[in-house]
Amino acid sequence: ITRLSPALKRGRPALVALFAGVPLLVGIVAVDQCPFSGRWRFIVLSEEQERSIGREEAQNLLQNFKVQNVEVLTENHPLHHAVDQVIQEILAVQLPRYTTEAAEKVDAFQRALVGPEMPPEWRVHVVMDCQRNACALPSGDIFLHA
Repeated sequence: ITRLSPALKRGRPALVALFAGVPLLVGIVAVDQCPFSGRWRFIVLSEEQERSIGREEAQNLLQNFKVQNVEVLTENHPLHHAVDQVIQEILAVQLPRYTTEAAEKVDAFQRALVGPEMPPEWRVHVVMDCQRNACALPSGDIFLHA
C-alpha cells in the first residue's frame, strides 16, 4: 500500500473542490430560463453565435446547391412567391398565438425567437430538386425543397 505524502494529503481537498466546482460553475453560468415556456435549459451558444452559425450554414447550403447545379428559385419566380406567402401566413398565425397566450412575455419571447436587436426577418429559399424536405436555420433562412 502506498502512502500519500503530507503535501498531497493537504492538496486533496483543493483538487476535489476544483473538480467538483468547475462543472457546477459552468452549469450555473450556462443555464437560462426560456421566456416562453419557463423551462430551464443548458445554453452552450449565445443567440448571436446561433444566428452566425445559421448565416454561415445558409451560405454553405446555397454554395453547395450552386456547385451541384441545383436550381434555387429567385424571389420573383411565381412558385417562390406562392411558397413565401404560405410561410408568411403560417408565421402570422403561429407567432401571435404564442404571444397572446403569454402577453406579459411578448418582448421576451420575441427576443428569444430572433434576438434583441434583430427584427424577425425570414428568408425563403425554394430549392428545385427531387428531394422533399424543409429546414429552418437560426438565422431566419427557410429552405424548402420542391
